[in-house]
Amino acid sequence: MRKTRLSLAFAVIAFFAFIGFASAQTAKLQIIHNSADAAVDEVDIYVNGASFLTDVGFRQATNFMNVPAGVDLNIVVAPAGAGIENGVGPVTVNLTENETYIAIASGIVSASGYDPASPFSLEVFAGARETAVE
Repeated sequence: MRKTRLSLAFAVIAFFAFIGFASAQTAKLQIIHNSADAAVDEVDIYVNGASFLTDVGFRQATNFMNVPAGVDLNIVVAPAGAGIENGVGPVTVNLTENETYIAIASGIVSASGYDPASPFSLEVFAGARETAVE
């Protein structure tokens, strides 16, 4: 688990360094993999055509990350190791500076075996809280 967290943290840092994170406006984003489809037990996430996170497991969530705001982010979710061309999306989001978001991947990608089979989706919700309310 620690290796996965370190890999995720390194991927996030490398990606945002690549797109000029240091000078950009930022928002906070947490990504949650909540698709119970066995075909996507682990997923890779691509942003603007570049690998962003790899091997994200079912029900795994990232920490809240600073991400670019005010620019289009084209997100593709693919089965781990399958490549961006086999992914779902892109889903385009443009986040507001200083806002906090949660992105939840859910639904089914398999053609059969699930009833009811809600289609795979990536939903982004604003107004997320980073701490619990008592």
